[in-house]
Amino acid sequence: MSGVPRDRGIAPLSLAERRLDGVTAPPPADFSVHDPTPDPEHRVRAEYLARVIAQSLADGWTPFSRRGFRSPIIRLERAYVVGQLSLRAIELPHLLEFVECRFERPIDLRQANIGGLELVDCWLPGLRAKNLRSENDLVLTRSTVDGSSLETGVHDAVDLTDSDINGSLRLEYSNLRHPGHRALLADRMRARGGLVGTGIRVDGELRLAGMRLGGYLTLNGARLHNPGRDALNGNGIHVGGHLVANHATWGPATGEPFRAVGRIFLPSAEITGDMGFSGAQLSAGPLISDGAERVESELSDRHAALVADRIHVAGNLELDKGFRCTGTLRVTSARIEGTLRLAEAVVRAVDHDSCGNEPGHCHHPAEPRPRVTTQRAPGDVAEAWVLPAAAHAVRLDATQVRGDLDATRVELHGQLRLLNTAVQGSLLLTAAYLCHPWEDAVWAPRVAVGGELDGRELRVCGTLLFAGARIGVSLNLRGAVLHCPGRHEHSGWPKPSLDFRAGYLGRDVVCSSGFTASGGVRLANAQVGRDVRLHGATLGAVSGATALHCYGLRCQELSVPLAAPPGGPVVLSYASCASFQDNEALWANTIELEDFTYDTLHPRAELSAAVRLRWLGRAMPDYSPGPYDQLAATFRAGGHEDGATTVLIEKQRLRYAALARGSRLGPVVRLVSWLQRWMVGYGYRPTRALAWLVVCAVLGTVWFALHEPLVPVNEEDHPVWDPFLYTVDQLIPIVDLGNKSRWRADGLSKWITAAMISLGWILATTVAAGLTRLLKRNR
Repeated sequence: MSGVPRDRGIAPLSLAERRLDGVTAPPPADFSVHDPTPDPEHRVRAEYLARVIAQSLADGWTPFSRRGFRSPIIRLERAYVVGQLSLRAIELPHLLEFVECRFERPIDLRQANIGGLELVDCWLPGLRAKNLRSENDLVLTRSTVDGSSLETGVHDAVDLTDSDINGSLRLEYSNLRHPGHRALLADRMRARGGLVGTGIRVDGELRLAGMRLGGYLTLNGARLHNPGRDALNGNGIHVGGHLVANHATWGPATGEPFRAVGRIFLPSAEITGDMGFSGAQLSAGPLISDGAERVESELSDRHAALVADRIHVAGNLELDKGFRCTGTLRVTSARIEGTLRLAEAVVRAVDHDSCGNEPGHCHHPAEPRPRVTTQRAPGDVAEAWVLPAAAHAVRLDATQVRGDLDATRVELHGQLRLLNTAVQGSLLLTAAYLCHPWEDAVWAPRVAVGGELDGRELRVCGTLLFAGARIGVSLNLRGAVLHCPGRHEHSGWPKPSLDFRAGYLGRDVVCSSGFTASGGVRLANAQVGRDVRLHGATLGAVSGATALHCYGLRCQELSVPLAAPPGGPVVLSYASCASFQDNEALWANTIELEDFTYDTLHPRAELSAAVRLRWLGRAMPDYSPGPYDQLAATFRAGGHEDGATTVLIEKQRLRYAALARGSRLGPVVRLVSWLQRWMVGYGYRPTRALAWLVVCAVLGTVWFALHEPLVPVNEEDHPVWDPFLYTVDQLIPIVDLGNKSRWRADGLSKWITAAMISLGWILATTVAAGLTRLLKRNR
């Protein structure tokens, strides 16, 4: 009965123990769980408490309260439990509730089967609950577990290994401390509900490897601190709802973000809902110094702040809205059914100065400094371009994203690595800032994007490498600025600022409206479904490298009216397009045009043959017939016959000039070239040949009319001398008007007759060739 102590076999010694028997008033309010030496009247011996719990089961007597239809509650508040409370392997259908209690030694609930456990506003050195079975929630809220007082060899402050909770694990606003060790060990723990860790503070490792949760995993506003080690280890964890580590929305930490110093390790995790770290702040440890060697195991990756290899997220992966990370984000071979969001995130994987977001404000040196690495002989030091391995800011190798990869306005200091990554939606880099000077800022060989790669207003310090990429729609880099292109690791030879070699695009490449690439653009062997547009682009080149490399490019329209002359050579060899647009700036430097084909010139392109020939001559110091044949064919296909003729004549002029430079008879070749050009336009102006025929006929007629008539071959025929018919008969080959064989020329007239026969053959064949070309064109 109330007020009468039960016979426990151990007499109660303190007020707290008598309160446990229900024979005294409620505890005073002056008790503090943080006082290591409380008043003796507040002490409860652990063995006495265990005897109370055991006897309540033995005789069915329980003075404890009920809450509705829940199991009876064994409640203790404002007490200091001395000794170790050992309930190992106990079968207890009651709820254990401790409010504002301090425990001298860890609670032992190993292999126990209880109705539930609540520790609210308590302090304890540890909780040993391996293989625990709980029919309700396991609650540890606003409590402190300080494992630093545990005996040597105990590495876990809270041990819930293989426990089974028919409810949720609630850790709101608790403080778990065990620096350098595991603050919470919950390997293979099962909970029908979730894990609520809002506002939790953990100094040590939060280990949840193999955990199975039926509901959410919530770490909003939590702070994890385990530098140089794993702050959160969720290897193989299964979460039946969302995994959220965002800003806290309630309690004392409202508005505070999730913070972690140490690695977040979540490989092979299975998240049924979203995985959110929006606004979180992660730090792996010291940054990689710029220029330091980075030779390390791919398995250890000690610079990673988040490791989520092979993870499967049924919803979105959110690392956005002010997300800050010092170290690498590694999500390789993962499957994300929704969108991967990195918008407005800041990731620093390498320690160097910012380049600035505006063109012309790069703080890095104009050329990287080679590091002396090879000692050939005493006193003989060779410079070598051996650059350190790339520091990965974000690594998404072989990851599949069913939605978009949204990195709008992201800021990355280190490499964005997308090797074999597949994004079914769009890859959004709009207004992003990617800084990895003299190396690859984006390394994305064979990346596949189903939608658009949007990089409008992108700022890059480094190289964008998309070799072998497949993009379903367009590559849009309108207004992008690319500086400090990468270098090949061993040779030091510069890479282009944009490398899209052997890539495939369903629609357009847009590099216009102020697009700047200080290292040039490479589109070699790329296939573009529609247009390649570089309107108003500025293309530079480093150390004599190529400014625009389009070898083997295939597209419908190639538009390269540049804003300024390119900083290096341009390669268009074996490229092919239906329409070609350019301007004078493109031709200001050397251009390779071998087998470059296009069907027509764009209506806004320069159509003057003289101007285009001047551009060709300036860009191609050595003679090559292909570009002239291509230009002439284009003029002819567009109905510009005069332009085509002008181009072909210039082609022949350059041909003879090249022959003259390589021959000992150079002066003779130049004379023949001059005569052909001025007399018949190398055969491309047959009207000149007709004019020369008329001139020769007039001159021949005058000559023979002013001199004595020629001597008849056969005077008995009594031929009639006609100077005009004789001259015409000599000038026209094949056709005989009856005067060729009737007269014999002597002296100077003999040589004049021979000259007219020769000129007649030359001019007549020229006219015939011109007529033949005219008839072929009219068919």
